[in-house]
Amino acid sequence: MTRHLLAVSLIALSSAVSAETVSFQSGEHEGFTRLVATLPSAETEWQISGQGRTYTITVEGEDLIFDTDDIFKRIPRTRLQKVTTDPASGSVRLDLACDCVVESARFQNRHVIFDIRKGETEPQPLPFSFALNLPQETQKQSADIRYPTWASPTPVGDFSKPKPTLQPAINQTALGPVADPGLRLDIYARDNEQVSRIARQVIDQIDRAQDQNLLTGIGDEALEAVPAKSGKHTRWQTAQTGTVQDGPIGEDTHVTTYNALDMAAQEIAAVLAGRNGTSNCIADDRLDIEAWGGSEEFSTELGRLRSELVGEFDLTSSEAMADLAKFYIAQTFGTEALQILRNIPAEERDPALVSMAQLVEAGTITGVNAFAGQGHCASNAAFWAALSGQPLTGKAAMDGALTTLTGLPLPLREHLAPFLSNQLVENGHVEEAAMVLNSVQRTSPEQSPEFALAQAAVHAELGEEEKAVEKLEKVASENSSMAPAALVELIAVHTAQNRVLPDETVALVSALAVEHKAGMMGPQLRIAHARARMLSQDFESAFEVVDEIAALDGADAALAPRSEVSRAVLNNAEDFDVIHFTVSERLSDPETLEHGTALSLAQRMLDLGFLDQTKRIVQAMRPELSSDDLHLLKARVALAENLPRRAEAELLSVDGAQADALRAQARSKAGDHTAAAEILRAMGDTEKAAFEAWLAGDASELSALQFEVYERIETMMASAEADEQPSAQFGELHKNRDLLNGSINARAVLTELLELHRISGPST
Repeated sequence: MTRHLLAVSLIALSSAVSAETVSFQSGEHEGFTRLVATLPSAETEWQISGQGRTYTITVEGEDLIFDTDDIFKRIPRTRLQKVTTDPASGSVRLDLACDCVVESARFQNRHVIFDIRKGETEPQPLPFSFALNLPQETQKQSADIRYPTWASPTPVGDFSKPKPTLQPAINQTALGPVADPGLRLDIYARDNEQVSRIARQVIDQIDRAQDQNLLTGIGDEALEAVPAKSGKHTRWQTAQTGTVQDGPIGEDTHVTTYNALDMAAQEIAAVLAGRNGTSNCIADDRLDIEAWGGSEEFSTELGRLRSELVGEFDLTSSEAMADLAKFYIAQTFGTEALQILRNIPAEERDPALVSMAQLVEAGTITGVNAFAGQGHCASNAAFWAALSGQPLTGKAAMDGALTTLTGLPLPLREHLAPFLSNQLVENGHVEEAAMVLNSVQRTSPEQSPEFALAQAAVHAELGEEEKAVEKLEKVASENSSMAPAALVELIAVHTAQNRVLPDETVALVSALAVEHKAGMMGPQLRIAHARARMLSQDFESAFEVVDEIAALDGADAALAPRSEVSRAVLNNAEDFDVIHFTVSERLSDPETLEHGTALSLAQRMLDLGFLDQTKRIVQAMRPELSSDDLHLLKARVALAENLPRRAEAELLSVDGAQADALRAQARSKAGDHTAAAEILRAMGDTEKAAFEAWLAGDASELSALQFEVYERIETMMASAEADEQPSAQFGELHKNRDLLNGSINARAVLTELLELHRISGPST
């Protein structure tokens, strides 16, 4: 029995070894369907015969096995409908679905290529619309046009269909303009749409100019021809104008003028010539995302595109990978699109697709922005330029961006609308941002958290703070991925308004800061947590969060929140708390606070009498950040140290009442009371000026102060001068009695004067 089984196995093995396999692989291309047959050897003969819709491929050999299982996994049945194999006769029958022809050629010895193309037909010229029926200019005429900026005329293309070839396709973009748009219906329709858009923009501009009385409309009857001179074009004049200058304007003056009509004409000429346009905008066919989603269900379309990644020769196709990336972009899968695009060689990769994939995924672009400088384009490029943060210039560009948005598939429109709205708000187009959100809200009442955040940003820019807070509170309370971002924005709004947060909001941000400690939102949540504690005047906890920021995110990241909390302490805390946090948090150390906050803290510490702390803060300030406030503070410090000359030096470049008051104080400390009195008198401070003059020995101004004590002082000093030469007729006793009475009056006046100018004791 064992011998019989061994014999059967050997017979089967010998049959398998003698059988030869002919495998077929397929691929769909623009204009043809390709089959590639792999023969058993380079010596294997083959032939193809047939006509109409039936062709037969015959391969010489015995015991042939035809592998055709994977043919229709990669191609549709639009050209090839059915494949039937007959191993006994060594033939493969191709049933076509169209009036096509099958062309064949051998490739690399063992491979045979069969291309199924539509049969030769007489080309039908396409009917040009009015917008495309532009007069062709000769080279001589082109030099005489009023504005010599037209493109050269585009020659009419050759409508004869070229013979199919097996040579590799040539990159037409690198060689120059594409063929005449009349060759293909899809190119004709695309160009006609672009020209129509430009024409509509020109009509709108003319209407606006007429409404603003910049143009005056006239009827056809007002036009009359002016005979053309030799070598010049025929010119036209109207009943409202005089003679029109013959020859191009600026011919002798070397001045070139143009308007919207000329720019539109250049754009139309560029479109018809197959170029991107004079504005160097990215062509719409590179951004035609509406056509990338496919007509089948998602799984069917995805399966078809993935099956086309590997071509007939088991090599990946850059074109197929680009098509799959486009499909992912249209379906809002930006990350998957980027993964596919990374496999395309850099020289074949479209940078616009990379930027689009990044925008679809995250709303931002890292690296090279393919839409930089596209903000002036009145086309699809304007939409992606605005989405990438580029400012839009002109109404035509804004209209182009909004038109592109409305033409996107609904899921993609809902996904990108919040990103576009946020970018428009940042660039100052708040009304247009509101229009973007309203257009999506009309078709989709149920909105995403991203949409609510974008609405909150628009409300905030429009001054509708309550509506903004309401939107933010709703998103922050939901269990969504946007809750942390909404909470950060909500706390920022409360901080700007200096409003106390509810306790549950403080607890929520504290929990989220711990949950997202190592995540992307971690730094922002920690700052929001510090602000929340600050608004609740829990300064101890706020500084603890700031210390955590310094430990996790670095000292530079902690500088701004520490300064913000310190400003809140200076504005809201008691003097003791200010001193406590200054010492405990070492706020007087160099590079601990921002310049403005450190200056405010130094002024507060000087007011409280802590001269050493003030000097430490001032000395740590960088010289390049010098300001008038810093010079005033340094002058106060110098006066506190009894250094009037240094104080005056600090005030050399400072003007104002506060600087003059410090100058007067410096002069007084230096003993120059007369100069101090002059400064105070110029400031209008008569009381202090009179006091400084009195210290200088001039009591004549005391009576002008309208204080009784000063009048008594002046009277007493005048009587003292009169009594310096006493009469000899009075005795010694009378003289002593007058001195006693005068001393009593002097003590009373001095006591009252000291009470009027009471000096406070030093702070401890």
